Amino acid sequence: MGFFDPGTSAVDWCESNYQVHSSIAEFFNTVTNFLFFLGPPMMIFSFKNYSNLVTKGVYLIWFMLVIVGLGSVYFHSTLTMAGQLMDELSILWVIMTGYTILFPDMLLPLFFQKKRHLFYIVSGITTSLITYFGFLNPSLNAYCLMLASVPMMAVMKYLNKEASLKLKRLGNRTFVIWGLAVFFWVMDRLFCGLWLKLGIPYFHGIFHVLIYLASHRTIVYYAFFTAESRVPNLAPVLEYWPNLEKWDFMALPYVDFEFIKSNRNKTKNLIGAHRD
Repeated sequence: MGFFDPGTSAVDWCESNYQVHSSIAEFFNTVTNFLFFLGPPMMIFSFKNYSNLVTKGVYLIWFMLVIVGLGSVYFHSTLTMAGQLMDELSILWVIMTGYTILFPDMLLPLFFQKKRHLFYIVSGITTSLITYFGFLNPSLNAYCLMLASVPMMAVMKYLNKEASLKLKRLGNRTFVIWGLAVFFWVMDRLFCGLWLKLGIPYFHGIFHVLIYLASHRTIVYYAFFTAESRVPNLAPVLEYWPNLEKWDFMALPYVDFEFIKSNRNKTKNLIGAHRD
């Protein structure tokens, strides 16, 4: 069988194949990727100020989350080996891109702190090597990717000790969502027979929703910390869309700057006064 033929993947999740639609192998595992197509375009727009003031690399991270969604849709709808590798390697690349662009300067070796561009080069070479090994034994890729997220959570836990109350709340919520995502991933992977008997083989689909929410909040957390350390004079601030006040845990966070908002308001006031 060929690389692009349906059913050639080394991985088949718990959901029964072709039960809902004759052209889609795992229907619910496919459609539960919707957040990967809705969230990132909104964040690309919301991070316009961040891109101009801190790093344009944040656009690349959001864009690559869309590629992750495309890879997952292709994989779960076809169960091809090509789809599996596109899914897994796109996740690898978005994780490594996040590490490369948003990893805190102060936690890097002094050599890389002074020459961050060299850290980019080393990260690119490392990612390319891991990509190569990903083709050698694809059945292990999913487990390796789950482990790759652990250092990111560990660093967030460390940063959370000295974080502001609002940022700390975001970090704590991210831990919970990420932990739930891992839980549902493991439940689907290891106890599929039980869920099939109970008629609820959809835990991997739940994982998709939770891992997007965790990924989104992780990116925002590190983006805020990076802005706070590089441009503290611009007063970075966490915002939520939609603005639900005490219900902000149901909204999507992003980073803006109090300095920009204040200047914008002053500009509007001046225009209003001139019109009067």
